[in-house]
Amino acid sequence: MLILIAGVLFLWYRKFTAAGYKFNETIFRVKYTHGHPDINKPSRFNLGFKNSDIYLLSTFSNEVAKISGKYIKNVIVEDETTFKEKVTLARMAMIGIFAFALKKKKTNELAYLTIEWNDGRFENSTIFEYSGKGSLQKANRDRNKIINLIR
Repeated sequence: MLILIAGVLFLWYRKFTAAGYKFNETIFRVKYTHGHPDINKPSRFNLGFKNSDIYLLSTFSNEVAKISGKYIKNVIVEDETTFKEKVTLARMAMIGIFAFALKKKKTNELAYLTIEWNDGRFENSTIFEYSGKGSLQKANRDRNKIINLIR
C-alpha cells in the first residue's frame, strides 16, 4: 500500500514539474470563494506560478483558471472583521439590500486574500479564504509570496 501511495505521489510530482511549476514557487491548497470569471463555485486549488502569471490548479495539476500577472492591481489581506464590514457586490447580488442587515455567524478565525485584477475589460476581485489558527499569518505569507513571484 505504501508503495502505491509513493508511486501516485511520484507521478503527481512529475506531472506538476513537467508542466513548469516548482514546489518552492507554489501555494498549496487554498480555498477559492468567488470572483474569477472562469470558476462558478467555491473549491480548493493549488496556486502555481509561470511567467509572472498565477494559475489555479486542480489537485492533479490541471490548469483550471489563470490570472495574468501584468493585470494584477493589488493583493490584499484582510481579517474577518474588516472583510465583514465591506459589503461586496457579490453579496449584494445574492441577497440584495438585506446584505447590510445580515450578520455572518462567527465560527473560527478567518482571513481573506483578495487579488484585484483586470482581464482587459472587466475588474475582478478573486478571493481566497483561510480559516483556523494563524489564518491571518498564512494569508499574509501567501500575499508576500504572490507579490514576489509576479514582480
